[in-house]
Amino acid sequence: MHLTAWNIFRYELPLTAPLPMMGRELTIRSGLLLQVQDGGGRVGIGEVAPFPGLHKESLAAAREQLIEATRTLLHHRFPDAPEPLWWTLKGLPEYDRWFPTVRYGLEVALVNLLAVRRSLSPAGLLFPRHREEIPVNALLVDNGEWEAHLQALLAEGYTTIKLKVGRKSPAEEGERVRAISRRLPPGVRLRLDANRAWTPEEAVEFGQAVRGCPVEYIEEPLEDAAGIPQFYQATGLPCALDESLPDHNPEGFVPPSGVTALVLKPSVIGGVAATLTWAALARKHHLKVVISSPVESGVGLAMAAQLAAGLHEEGVAAGLDTWRYLQEDLIRPRFSVSRGVVQISSLLPTPDLNHTVLTGER
Repeated sequence: MHLTAWNIFRYELPLTAPLPMMGRELTIRSGLLLQVQDGGGRVGIGEVAPFPGLHKESLAAAREQLIEATRTLLHHRFPDAPEPLWWTLKGLPEYDRWFPTVRYGLEVALVNLLAVRRSLSPAGLLFPRHREEIPVNALLVDNGEWEAHLQALLAEGYTTIKLKVGRKSPAEEGERVRAISRRLPPGVRLRLDANRAWTPEEAVEFGQAVRGCPVEYIEEPLEDAAGIPQFYQATGLPCALDESLPDHNPEGFVPPSGVTALVLKPSVIGGVAATLTWAALARKHHLKVVISSPVESGVGLAMAAQLAAGLHEEGVAAGLDTWRYLQEDLIRPRFSVSRGVVQISSLLPTPDLNHTVLTGER
């Protein structure tokens, strides 16, 4: 496969409501759309969208690097299969210097192009077997009317509910989780996410307060993930790693005891190839893989869903509910969830684009 042309567009997508972010409110989600083309005129698309407060790189820095990286790719031929493609990319001197969002955007564009060339879905290209539908967890917003919101989510068909904790005292958060748990029908799972909010003492107080609740796991309960074994021993509450993963190299990484799941955000951990590497480590240690995404357009969300289709165990929900934050999408029809699941067959490697949100760049 030889790339013959490329284009970069900037997009701006209005949010449904302001998102508090680093002391200010985010009302527009901005990012870059990458198009690459082969000699036969076939096109693959990818997305580069650093999220303020989550990614270290700015959008301007990512754009500059993306232009440089894409120009580099024009001078190389690439295999028509994923595994040798990863080795070819990793062999480029610049590869390790690319920002995680840039690696993800480039790899998504190349995977989508390969899928088009071989008349496969990206999941069909990447995996020998994959699931046709992926359940998605729903974020429960606690704005004082959580009971009505919870009932609406359950009525929509969601069977995994996610709740952010760590913003109030451990005792208050424990009472809130117990109240929500009492409203959950049998079989509905509850995921908690503390975003490294607590000291060991605070986390243990919370964990002991929610004993008996149907908690699948709590993400990053501690400021320092090294304390998770002691937390788990004191509370019995299963844990998941998320934002601490980029601090580690998957080669040789041993998850702390008490960790039962790895939450993998491809644009944060460094791309499609890195996601497959982390997933292999999870399988080695008998951990659950949970593919997740920050607030991205349907381009990034669609590839995350394709990865979940091949990497998730049966019934494991993906963290792709952020599509709700966007008033519009970059693709048409827009990425969406129906009855709590994403249908993989509805995700096209070359969807129609919503040109009203794009501005031309190069």
